[in-house]
Order: sequence, then C-alpha cells, then structure tokens
Amino acid sequence: MTLNSPPFVLGTSICMFFPPFQNVVNHDNLLWCSLDTLFSLLSVDVIVKLISLLLLDSQVLVIGSRLEEVSMTVLALQHLMKPFEFSGQVIPILPNQPEYLDLLESPTPFLIGVPPTPRLSSFVFLDTAVFIHLDKKEVS
Repeated sequence: MTLNSPPFVLGTSICMFFPPFQNVVNHDNLLWCSLDTLFSLLSVDVIVKLISLLLLDSQVLVIGSRLEEVSMTVLALQHLMKPFEFSGQVIPILPNQPEYLDLLESPTPFLIGVPPTPRLSSFVFLDTAVFIHLDKKEVS
C-alpha cells in the first residue's frame, strides 16, 4: 500500500487505513485499556489517594509480577493526573538490573513500575514513598 491508497472496507461501518491517518493523534485505546486495568486492580478510594499523593510529589512504586498490569497501572495513574503535569519521572517498567534499580534511591518524586525483586528491601526510600503491590492488591 502507498500513502494515497484507498481504505479497505471491512464492513458497512469499518474501514482500515494503511498507514493510519497522519493528522489524527488518538491515544484513547491505550487510555481505556490502562484505566480498565487500574480500576479492576485497585479500589476507587485507593486510586483517589494515589492521585492526591502524586499531586503532592510523592514517590510511588508499582510492584507486580505481571508486567502488563504494572505498566498499565503506571500509565493510568499518569493519565488521571491530567490536566496537571507530574514533576517527577514516569517509567512504566524499570529493568531489573542494578544500574537501573539505583534510580529508586533518588530523592526526587517518581512514578515507577518494577517487577518484584528481593533487592527492593535494601533501598532507603523517603518517608512519603508509597508502594503498590499489585499481586497482593495492597498499598503500603
């Protein structure tokens, strides 16, 4: 297909364009998937508290063995802060390697997703740090 090719008509209401429209930026699909994951894993009360803590520049660490749930939770929390801009780092999945895990000891606010690792217990976090354990569905 070329840039000027007509769309494929798959049905009466479905057309597929290759490549997709260049002028249309649509992030709604990722937004809906991430919000669905977040609200199925955590209660509304917890989500509201997390958004409040993020607005106050807290460190939020999302820990889970299912990396797709971890990354979607981080992206959903970032989306819910709109129109505010989070001042810290947002990393959906931090690689489980020592040189990357050292970022967790920074004194700046962050919203980071990580797989469970025993090394996390050796880090020193700020008093305002929040840990979201998706496998246990708890926040500490």
